[in-house]
Amino acid sequence: MGIQLFLKKGKSKYSINNLYFLRGKKNKHHKSDIIYRNNLIMIKKISYGIAFSLCIITAQAQTNTKKALQKVEGNITLDVLHYDGTNLLSKEAIKPNQQKDWQSKFVESTVNRDGSIDVSASFKLINGTAPSTAVAINFNFDNWSRDNYVLVPAIVYNGNRYNSIGNGYNPDYPKDMYYNPAVPLTISNDPRLSIEKNKASLVELQTGNAATPAMCFFSPAEKKGFIVLTEQGSEPNKNNGLSIVENAAQNKCSFTITAPTMRKLAAGFGDFHKSGDKAPDWKAGDSLAIHFKLYVFDANNIPDLLTKFIQVRKAFTGANRPRNWLPMSKEEQLAVTINSNNFREFPVGGFYLTGNSTGFDLGWVGGLINTYPMLALNDDKERKRVGEELDFVVHKMQGESGYFYGVVTADGDLITEKANPDFPAMQAMVRKNCSVLLWLIKHLLLLKAQGMAIS
Repeated sequence: MGIQLFLKKGKSKYSINNLYFLRGKKNKHHKSDIIYRNNLIMIKKISYGIAFSLCIITAQAQTNTKKALQKVEGNITLDVLHYDGTNLLSKEAIKPNQQKDWQSKFVESTVNRDGSIDVSASFKLINGTAPSTAVAINFNFDNWSRDNYVLVPAIVYNGNRYNSIGNGYNPDYPKDMYYNPAVPLTISNDPRLSIEKNKASLVELQTGNAATPAMCFFSPAEKKGFIVLTEQGSEPNKNNGLSIVENAAQNKCSFTITAPTMRKLAAGFGDFHKSGDKAPDWKAGDSLAIHFKLYVFDANNIPDLLTKFIQVRKAFTGANRPRNWLPMSKEEQLAVTINSNNFREFPVGGFYLTGNSTGFDLGWVGGLINTYPMLALNDDKERKRVGEELDFVVHKMQGESGYFYGVVTADGDLITEKANPDFPAMQAMVRKNCSVLLWLIKHLLLLKAQGMAIS
C-alpha cells in the first residue's frame, strides 16, 4: 500500500507510492509493532524532508516564466474582463491568492529539455456572480519595436504590416498600382499591425484562425525569439482568443490569450464583420484554466524563428489524429467519376469544366490542375481528352506575347481580369501564368513516362 504524506497541517497531501512498510498487530510486546513504530518515526522524518523539498521546488518554479520573459523585457499579467455584448466594460487585474471574489493559481513546470515552460493559469469565482465575463493572460513587452517580426501561423506574417486595399475578397486594384514597378507589397483588408507610424494597432483573432494556436515574434534588436503555444479552447466547443495590441508609440505591445474568444470584429474574407462573441455568465464555484507552453530562445534572424516554430509546433497539441472515414480508393472513384462526367465540347474547344459555369478558368483550382490526375490514370479515353484540352489552352488562350489569358467563355470570348476603366487593355494574372507553365511541364513529363513521347 502507498503512504500519503500530509503536508501543511493536512491541507495538501502527496502520495509516495514507492514507500511502504510491514504493519503487524498493534501490540507493544509484538516484534512487528516495534517495526511499525520505528517506521512511523522514519516516515515522519521523510515527510518533513519532502515537504521542505517541495516548497523549495515550488518557490524556484514560480520564477521560471518571469526569468524567461525578462530576456525579451516582458512580463505576464492575469485579467478578468467584464463585457456588455462585445463592448469591454471593465478590466480587473488578478494576482494569485490576493483577490476577495476571485481565486487564481499560476502553476508552472521547471524548464524542460527543449527550453520550454509549461504553465497553467486557473481562475475561480469565489463569491457572487459575474455576468458576461471572460478571463485573460497577457504577455506584456515594455521595450517593443515595430521592427519585430510577428507571426500567427496561417494568418499573420510580419504582423501583416503592409499596405491594404479593398473591403472584400479579391478587391480591384487602385489606379496607382498599374504600370508601377515600385508598387509596395499589398494585401486585402486583413487583421494587421499598423504600417503607419504613431498609430495604435489591434489584431483580434480566435484560435481557429491559426494553423496552430500560437503567437510568436522575433526581435532583431535583442536577437531573441518568443513562441507561446496554447490550446484550441479552455471550454468544450469554444475557441480561445488570440489578440495583439500595440500602442500608438509602437514601443509597447501585449499578446493576450482570452477564454473564450472575445472580438469586437471578426476577420472575414478580406473584410470584417461583427463577431457575435459572447462571454459566459459565472456563478460562485465556476472555474476555468488556460494552459500554454512558453519558449524564449536565441535567434539571429527570421528563419531561426520559423525553424524553431516548425520544430515545436506540435509540442503542446500533440501529433495529428486523422479520422479515417473515407478510403482513398473510394475518394479516387468519386473524383474520377465527377471529372470524367465534366468533360464538355464547346465552340471554343473541349475541356474539363473548372467550376459550375461553362467557361474555362486557367488558374485558381481550375485549368490543368484538373487534367493532370486524369492523365495519371493512364487511360486511353481520358488521355485523348487531356490532349484536346492542352491543344485548346495553347491555341485559344495564349496571347502574341506568349503570356496566357486567364478566363474564356464557352463561345471563345476572352475575359479580362482585375479590370480598371482607366486601363482598357486585356489583363491576365501572373499567378495563372505561373500555374499553366508548371502544369504544362508536369503533363509533358508524365506523357513521357507513359511512353507517349515522340522520338
